[in-house]
Amino acid sequence: MIRARLLGEFSVEVNGRRVERFRTQRTALLLAYLLRYPQPHAREDLARLLWGELTDEAALNNLRVSLSSLRAVLEPPGTLRGSVLQTTRHTVGLNPDYVETDVAQFEAAVRHWRAATEESERMAWANRARSLYQGAFLQGFEAPWIHRERERLQQLYEALPVPTEPAAEAPPISLVSSIPARPISGLGVVVGVQWGGSAQADPQWVRSAVAVCGGAPLQTLPNGLLAFFTDLDKLVRFLLEVARHHPEAVLALDLGHLRVVRQRYEGAPLRVVERLLQLEGSGYALCTQRVVAVLPQALTRHPIQAHPLGAYWLSAEFPQEPLFALALPGWQVPTHLQIPAAFSAALPHLATSFIGREADLASVVAALQTNGARLYTIIGAPGSGKTRFAIEVARHTESIFGEARWWITIAHPTESILEVWARCLRWDTARLQQLPLLLAGILGNRRALLVIDWLHLPSDAQRTELQALLHDIPTLTVLTSAPTALNLPDEQIIELHPLEVPPDTVNTVDALWRYGAVRLFVERARQANPDFRLTEGNASLVAAISRLLSGLPLAIELAAARLSSVSLAQLVQRLEDTRLWKRPAAASAFGRSLWDSLTACYMMLPPPQQTLLNRLSVLSGGWTPECACEVLGVPCEELDTLVRTGLVRLNEGRYEMPPLVRQFAAQFTSSNDRRAVLSRYLYYWCEQLERAAPQAVDWARLEAERHNLDAVLEWSTHHEPLSALRLALVLTPFWEARGGSARALHALTQLPAHLTRPEEQLQAARIAAVLAIRRGAHADAHRLLHTFLPVADAHPQLIQAARLWFAAGFYHWSAGNLSESERYLRMALERSRALGAADDQAEVLLHLGVVLWIQERLDEAATMLEQATEQAAGRLPRLQLNALGNLASVRYQQGDLAQAELLLQQAQTLALQQGDLRTLAAMLNNQGVWQAERGNFERARQLYYESLSLWRRISEPMGEAVCTNNLGDLALREGDYETAESLFRQSARMARRYRIGWYLYHPLQNLAETAARRGDWCDALVWARRCLHALNGYQSSAPLRLKTLHQVARYALQTGDYRLAAQALFAVARLNETPDSSLLDQVEQSLGATQLSAIRQHAEQMPMPELLSMIALADEWSNPGATDSGGGVHQS
Repeated sequence: MIRARLLGEFSVEVNGRRVERFRTQRTALLLAYLLRYPQPHAREDLARLLWGELTDEAALNNLRVSLSSLRAVLEPPGTLRGSVLQTTRHTVGLNPDYVETDVAQFEAAVRHWRAATEESERMAWANRARSLYQGAFLQGFEAPWIHRERERLQQLYEALPVPTEPAAEAPPISLVSSIPARPISGLGVVVGVQWGGSAQADPQWVRSAVAVCGGAPLQTLPNGLLAFFTDLDKLVRFLLEVARHHPEAVLALDLGHLRVVRQRYEGAPLRVVERLLQLEGSGYALCTQRVVAVLPQALTRHPIQAHPLGAYWLSAEFPQEPLFALALPGWQVPTHLQIPAAFSAALPHLATSFIGREADLASVVAALQTNGARLYTIIGAPGSGKTRFAIEVARHTESIFGEARWWITIAHPTESILEVWARCLRWDTARLQQLPLLLAGILGNRRALLVIDWLHLPSDAQRTELQALLHDIPTLTVLTSAPTALNLPDEQIIELHPLEVPPDTVNTVDALWRYGAVRLFVERARQANPDFRLTEGNASLVAAISRLLSGLPLAIELAAARLSSVSLAQLVQRLEDTRLWKRPAAASAFGRSLWDSLTACYMMLPPPQQTLLNRLSVLSGGWTPECACEVLGVPCEELDTLVRTGLVRLNEGRYEMPPLVRQFAAQFTSSNDRRAVLSRYLYYWCEQLERAAPQAVDWARLEAERHNLDAVLEWSTHHEPLSALRLALVLTPFWEARGGSARALHALTQLPAHLTRPEEQLQAARIAAVLAIRRGAHADAHRLLHTFLPVADAHPQLIQAARLWFAAGFYHWSAGNLSESERYLRMALERSRALGAADDQAEVLLHLGVVLWIQERLDEAATMLEQATEQAAGRLPRLQLNALGNLASVRYQQGDLAQAELLLQQAQTLALQQGDLRTLAAMLNNQGVWQAERGNFERARQLYYESLSLWRRISEPMGEAVCTNNLGDLALREGDYETAESLFRQSARMARRYRIGWYLYHPLQNLAETAARRGDWCDALVWARRCLHALNGYQSSAPLRLKTLHQVARYALQTGDYRLAAQALFAVARLNETPDSSLLDQVEQSLGATQLSAIRQHAEQMPMPELLSMIALADEWSNPGATDSGGGVHQS
């Protein structure tokens, strides 16, 4: 039996024994989810819920490991496997008969309370429910699903009636002394008990009560005792006993670490408690905020309420401390203490909650606590929430500055900071010049915080005045929110970026709750429309809105406010029209719309900087300083000036603009300026890449420019097609090394139609077709080849014709038509040799070698690859890499392991030097295959995941399909059939979707093998027949076809389909091979000689393709294609 406490601190008991720890926190979270919802759940759903940031494969693998560790905990020795944790290939759940949780009991009590008709019965069930609710749901854990359930259960609890009858007294305790013999230390609560006024102290009773309640007496006071508790339940019991028996006493509590030094107890809690006990009065209990934070965790039927008393300076040793009074039965609750507070905090009151910057807030508060700096300036783009963030910082620093926190707004450059501050303090402004000295004297050694919200650029006079204030008041810290940095000595800059927004691929409710922009929109939308909720139905629209608004808090608040009059879909449609957000909208809490903020900052700029900002907005991918200075013709100092305004930010060496700021500036950019910027940018990069040696090209630098390069390619395709072709030619090596984007492919497929000369059309068509094949866009490649191969045939003397034939060979190879691929490649090789085009010869030799390798013509393949390596050496580093990697795989397959490893090491070294991700991904995968064959499964898995990450990064489904299949093969070898089947299916789906015909056989064959190992012979037969269909009609190797036919026969015998088994074996005979005699004997025993002879005669009379088609199974899984000879990736 599993008993779990989910309300409050999470704890689990299995067969009466408490589970002390779990493998990881997410393993504990997985168990908590299953305990709350024990019904079966899809494995994929659980993996996404708990490991959504990982790839599907990694998430499912983590789920499998966590389930294995949970099974060891939930099903100890002697428990029938699967009786508690019930798993299948697709689902995971708990047996509800074995689960008992406090949440289920709480909900049952609430249902009984609602159904009861008698008032006494209703109150009994309400009391039962209240006793079960011992704290927030899964306290200490944070996740979107927890937040929703926590809120729901909290609402149920708050709906319960408050008991009108006095609570039953706790059982009396025996006053037997039992004091611990050895000193104690660690984290706990120090309690001081003292008798006030003329009350007679009873130290012996207190010592006995401490011991019986599980505490430890620390020190005897003149009129009381100090004790130490590490268990909150026992602490609460002690407090109630003192309140019941000695209402004249005074209690003081603080939480912290206690230590023993030289046979004495020491620690800050001791000093705090002793100070609190010095206050005059009796019959009250005081505690610090640290105790209030942990008291709700006590599992008691008598929760103790804490009433705030304000923040007080206990002594010069301590910072200002928020104090609370505990409402013990029969004791008074003081409204204030006789400890004077010098100031009253003056901060704006906000009705809305603070969302999305919790980590930033904690970081700044920690800096104010520990850093010695005294001037902090918050900067950021307009609408990024600088003002609100400053308010939250001030509100969360009470423990640092106490009541000495003030907020002022400076609205005009001529205003005096000191005068505005004096009005805030309600001090006489007639003696204004004496104010700093008076404040310094009152503060003494206490720290103070002044928050200044600038609505403009601070003037020089205001900067000077601020420096004087910091000098005159040594304990003053200033936090400012300004459009730009103040440029004062020792200034600390806090830069606010927009809230994190979900990427395009994230549109589920649970995943969206992780993003601050979404949480802020939902909370503000509820204010406009109380019925609004984030659901699976509107999740994609909410995600789109947060992306359209670039995560700017002010923009999000303004957009959410419109939900009172428009629907989500209408709001998205209006936001996509960028004119909407430009219009002045309803004022925010501080009366400023996004338009007002942007306009104010823009108008502060001198005209030359306005023009520079407009030109920077032309490209959305940002600028390097070198490129910006060269293309825009300005020195970097002017760009740095824009950075100080917050409209532009310098992020990792690139000047960037928030999307809404860029859209704002773009409306002022003329068409001539836009054309000039794009044209200069295009020529800048063409010259840069044409001058650089191939091995000197910095791929990472180009990767950072990818978005801009795609935009310029797209523009130039329609406006300057010859320039677009020039750009495409210099970017081709980059696309082959790092992959090309969908946007670049779309522009390239349109480019040939904008060109007029045949050689230009053929060159553009070749670049576009190869990129389309690599991205799996076979329809685009087919259309391009169908249109321009006749042009190549009409101009065979052009080298561009040979290059398009090469692209056709690549296309037919990827589709599995190896004979047609070889024909086109040999045509390209012949023309390249005739024209003396050595570079083109090397590329064709490489691909021809790969095609021969796939056909298992290893000697011919090795010859071609060696020639390609020789021709590319020293001149074409990328081709040399590919040739070396493929040659290494051929040598490995030939059995020359030493030569294979030497070649692979050379290739990997070159790939790392040149940043060629594609070749590196292929070699990592191939190295993983070799490690797996040697039994080094963990190393192989690591290599496969590294390779898979690179394939996905460069958007190459071909390599992704191979890597996924290889990961499934590892799982199959380890006996994890569920994971193996899932991975094989993913690989097969990718091979079908992207028409990778040469590889489809492998995942299909592995699926057949997986089903056979599970003993599911029907599934195994279906997959084997699909394998055969994938081989039929294509130039596959004979051994693979014979192997598959024998598999079909073997699985057919297991399922009792003897006729099909006989047909498969006779097909083997038709291929001039001898069928497995043992299988043939089993078929004859089952069918009899006469029937077997009739089947043989029929099979011999049928055309071979028709016989194979009859045996195979054609459906959506068996898209036909050819195969290679292993798990390696061809680097062509």
